[in-house]
Amino acid sequence: MSGRYKEWAFLTEAVGEMDEKTLPYLLRRRATESPNDIAFSFPEERQEYSWLKVWQETWRAAQGLIKVGIQKGDRVAILMPGRMEWIVSMLAAACTGAVIVPFNSYSAKDELRALLADAMPAVLIMATTGHRQPYATILSELMEEQGRLGRGASWIPKHIFIVDEPNDVFAPFRPYSELLAISGPEEEKQLIERCRSIRSEDPLVLLYTSGTLGVPKGVLRTTASFLVSSDNDRAAGKRRGADIFRRWTDRVSSRFSVMTLLPLYHLGGFATIITNLKVCNIRIVMLSRFHPITALTILSEGKYRFLVGTPYMIQRMLNCGERGKFDLSSVLGVIFTSAAVNNEILQRVSRDLNLIFFMVSYGSSEAGAVSNGICLLERRGNKLLRLMIRLLKQAKFLSGSISPSGIREQRAQLGRQSGSGSGSQDRPSRDRRGAACS
Repeated sequence: MSGRYKEWAFLTEAVGEMDEKTLPYLLRRRATESPNDIAFSFPEERQEYSWLKVWQETWRAAQGLIKVGIQKGDRVAILMPGRMEWIVSMLAAACTGAVIVPFNSYSAKDELRALLADAMPAVLIMATTGHRQPYATILSELMEEQGRLGRGASWIPKHIFIVDEPNDVFAPFRPYSELLAISGPEEEKQLIERCRSIRSEDPLVLLYTSGTLGVPKGVLRTTASFLVSSDNDRAAGKRRGADIFRRWTDRVSSRFSVMTLLPLYHLGGFATIITNLKVCNIRIVMLSRFHPITALTILSEGKYRFLVGTPYMIQRMLNCGERGKFDLSSVLGVIFTSAAVNNEILQRVSRDLNLIFFMVSYGSSEAGAVSNGICLLERRGNKLLRLMIRLLKQAKFLSGSISPSGIREQRAQLGRQSGSGSGSQDRPSRDRRGAACS
């Protein structure tokens, strides 16, 4: 059976053979149920992917990772501005059971050296440049420096793939297109078995903090820490009804688009991708990098309904001198991903945008979602939108569970010790959720 048909056969096989709380399962379900719906868009890159296209590229990239030797628990680092290859690489790593390591795309040479030394990725997928940082040049310099010292660096990834045009890629780097094309039937078979072996308690991502109080620290998170598990939801009597309800809400949410200002290496940006897979089938529109004029232009032209960002980002947009040139009347709701929301910010947003709701979803790399609150502004009687907001609240938007026992299992599986200074750390926490309304 050819790869193309084997891929589709696996896509349509019985879903009971995979853990339902894992990204491979959730992605396959989306591609099966809503193959032609647009999942993600990067307008600056002119990229727009349906769920089926996301699945197809993820499937090929995951086979490529298997081909180069990626095992469960290995680390796959990503370094690039926002673009679809970022999301595909993330999902491909998840399908192989590898740990995703998103690097801050603004990382300069010293920070990148520290991140690589701490994360020890087996594979690095990156752009040649980004945010005025020459990634490929930096990596070449790091390799040369180690060579002059007469030794190799164990923290330099063995495989480095570049997402830019193949003709622009030079040794020892390899073009990303090669990753999508190097596998064969044996890798397909291994990938199918790998997907079936993955559990929600397995390590998913190593997120680095911003380093506000020092150097960035890596925090290991499982899929379960992003997805809410409930024993009641698994009761046989509720399962079928829940599936019917979810499919109905997916048809409603597919009519809407969310524009997020957050970078994908940010907790909120990363969690948004998982929310799209788990909670509702809604199109996610993203920026390659945040700039207030770019954000205003894309939001105005796309007429998107919901806006996600930090209070700082949204204030920069609204305080921009050219704000008056852009029509933002399409925006019905704002989701703030920070607790730094005060009455002054809310008053400004309410005056400037014709909202029917705002939401605050606050958390951290260590604690996950700490508090989620939705406030409906009784400005319109749009029952459909009100219902959708209630569904998001019921789904515990961006929430998950982090258990100390799960963290101990992660530590044992990866065989890594918590470090000091720039070392990675595994931190248990409680998941507290609240609501706030003015």
